[in-house]
Order: sequence, then structure tokens, then C-alpha cells
Amino acid sequence: MPLLSTINQIFRAFSLILAACAVIALGLGKLSADELEVDNLRGSDLQSREGRVVARTAYRTIQRAIDHASHGDTIRILKTSEPYRECLSINTNNSLGSATFPLIIEGSGATLDGSKPLGTLDWSALGKDLFELKAKSPGYVQLLAAPDQPVPENLGPLVDLSQLQPLQYARNNGSIIFCARPGEVPQSYGLRGRVEQTGITLYDTSHLVIRDLIVVGYRLDGINCHDLVNDVRFENIVAAENGRSGFSVGGASRVVIEGGELRGNGESQIRSEGQSETELHGVKIEAGRVKAVDQSGGRVFESR
Repeated sequence: MPLLSTINQIFRAFSLILAACAVIALGLGKLSADELEVDNLRGSDLQSREGRVVARTAYRTIQRAIDHASHGDTIRILKTSEPYRECLSINTNNSLGSATFPLIIEGSGATLDGSKPLGTLDWSALGKDLFELKAKSPGYVQLLAAPDQPVPENLGPLVDLSQLQPLQYARNNGSIIFCARPGEVPQSYGLRGRVEQTGITLYDTSHLVIRDLIVVGYRLDGINCHDLVNDVRFENIVAAENGRSGFSVGGASRVVIEGGELRGNGESQIRSEGQSETELHGVKIEAGRVKAVDQSGGRVFESR
């Protein structure tokens, strides 16, 4: 009987050790995280997560890498000569990381661009310096110009096209009509059209770090933290030339924005609503042309 009692004691002790290890694993995340690479010029989205271990092939799109990421991974985006033209969505129904091992998206200075260059074939002449954008998609409601060119003014819906002045545009019967300066054509201004809605949309997500990424040219927001976004940190993000805001934080979200720059966004640089909290650390925010912060709810504060 003493031997049986000793065996039972050993078994109980071993079970307690296993339970403790399980608790530690749940709290810290997995001990060995993976690094997933993204290259929009040479990568491929054909491989599975398991196949990638053998092939060592980079993903072609960021979203595919996000879809294949697991607890505590790092997604490393290669900066190439071309922007990444994607809309990213992260909805993990809680977390792909932990406080100790968050999911990290390392942008490496790459650009996430929601706009499309508009060339000669995209326009048809209407006469009197008026040009119609051939595409009928509502995604073309906003035009952007090259950095050394003036920004076209959007007049919104307009019935009487004779009211258009040079460097103005309006929507008419589902089309975009642009007025150029006399003797010039739309291509003279290096125009681009905002075609995608939001650069990065987060919902019900926690334990995430996104850093060193440029997010430009989206119709609505560069980054939208819709709701239930907690323990998420943005580091050195440039959000510029988006139609509504660089960052929109809503619902019960709690986020930190550290470093980076917010400029040239359409209605405000930061948009806050609901019961959200947005903590800023050393962010360069353009002021004057539009609101620095559009606060219909929530709290935006700078922590020193």
C-alpha cells in the first residue's frame, strides 16, 4: 500500500506540473513564433502555411499573410518599388497574440495605397476643357494630384457643369467631370483616384503592433479601429491624403499611437467616437487646413 500511495502522489504532482505549464503557455503565448514575409513583386499567395515552411516563399499580399498568421507571429513586409494596393481586415474574435508576445506587422517603410493612377485611357474629352472619367464606380469620388501639382477641388454632385472652374471636379449622372486649365488635359496634373475604402480595418482585436507603414489614398480612413480594439499599438505610422481621416477610433476601443505623422487627410487627422480612448505619444499632426481631431465621442489625449 505505501508503494501505491507513493505512485498516486507522484501522479498528482505530475498532473499539477502539466496544468501549471498549460496555464503559463496560455498566458505567454507560444514559445516559438514564426516570421512571415510579404513581397508584392516576387511573392506568391499559392502556398499554404504548412507549405511555406518547406518552400520558404514570401507571400504576395499582406492580407494572405495575416490570414495565415498564428499566435505571436511577426509579419515582415518588404518595401519594394511598388505600393501594396490592398484593404486589410483584422478581425480575430479576440487575439493573435498576448501581452508578452503580440502579433507584429513590421511595415519596413512600405506604402499601403488605396489610389489608382489615372492615365490617358481613363478620360474622354467633353469639350471646353471638361473631361469625363470613364469609370462609373463610386470609388472615384475623390481625385488626388502629383505632389508638385495643386489639389483639385471636389464640388460634390453638380447638375450645371458650366459652374466648374479650372482644377475643380464634380459628380454628374454617376460620372466624374473634371475641368482643366485652358489647353491642358487631366494627365498634366498626375491625377490619381481614391478607389479603395479603408486601408486597415480592425474589429474585436487585441495584442497587436503595427509599425513603420505609410497608409495613403483611401476614400474613407487610413486606419479604422471600429470597436473592441484593445492593447493595440501603432508605431511610426504615416497616414496621409485619405478622404475622411488618418485614424478613426470608435466603440470601446483603446489604442496607442506612437510617433509617425498625420497630414493631408480630408476632414480630420484623427476621428474619435463612442467610448474609445486614443493615447498619443509624439505624433506629428498637421493642423490648420482641417481639424486635427474630430471628437464626437471618446477621448484623445497625449501622454508624456
